[in-house]
Amino acid sequence: MGLEIRADGDVDRGERSLYQYDPSVAVAAVALVFYAITTFMHFFQYFRYRSWFLTVFLIAGLMQTLGYLARVFSARNVTSRGIYVAQFTLIILAPILTAAGDYVVLGKLLERVLPGGRRAKTLGLRARWITWIFVSSDILSFFMQGIGAGIIAANVNGEGSVEAQERGSHIVMAGLIVQLIFFSFFTGAVVRFDLKTRKDHPGAKWRVLVYCLYISCTCILIRSIYRLIEFAEGWTGYLMSHEVYFFILETLPMLICLVVFNIFHPGARLPNEKPAGEEIAMMEGGRGGAVDPAQNGGFSNYRQLD
Repeated sequence: MGLEIRADGDVDRGERSLYQYDPSVAVAAVALVFYAITTFMHFFQYFRYRSWFLTVFLIAGLMQTLGYLARVFSARNVTSRGIYVAQFTLIILAPILTAAGDYVVLGKLLERVLPGGRRAKTLGLRARWITWIFVSSDILSFFMQGIGAGIIAANVNGEGSVEAQERGSHIVMAGLIVQLIFFSFFTGAVVRFDLKTRKDHPGAKWRVLVYCLYISCTCILIRSIYRLIEFAEGWTGYLMSHEVYFFILETLPMLICLVVFNIFHPGARLPNEKPAGEEIAMMEGGRGGAVDPAQNGGFSNYRQLD
């Protein structure tokens, strides 16, 4: 039965199951369907709004869809190492790209809302650096978690050494800690941007994207903390032995991250880009005093929904 801890002897296939429970084919299939739908919608919206800067969301959705497709097959064949490694690695790494999508959205908001365009700042960071700094941290975390996941997958279920499996878990945990530190700082940047713009732009169409970022940040932090505790407990720990927590604290939060940006797509909600000359004028105006939004199309020139 799915979503339950696997008792010794429950699986008798001549080989030991690679899971610590009997994985549910049905629930994995439901997750696959939902991820396939949200990914298809992201592909459609990607071209609909020409949102080339959101490629990371597409890749994240595709990785999740393939990951749960592999999990469906893995749940049907719990001794197949290749399929297990595929689902484990794809599902572990996809959230890093979802987080990168959040970084891009905030960077675009800073560029298009605050005076100064790409030179606008939050928490002392310029808009043009927001994406690069946090994406760089994600790349580091991606490789650390990828290496750790590879080591774990190669040594799971008695294959290889227990020490190697523990070493892989520690590498994944280190990657998660790096992600948590930078993502917590990023969440602070979102809060700062919200507070900085709330008074001047209370009813702007793009404000819903700030709330989407709050939802996404919360979901990613919940998922990352869950994974950190899971790997800290070890391969036979409580969380690793109960599939229900995987679906509640991994599958659902990351699905929500993608769905909220389907409902409120940045391509339809972001303000138009400011012309280069306008950015310079806004900066010069800022040196001499406050800039009147009515004299400056960058604050109120929002893209209309088609």
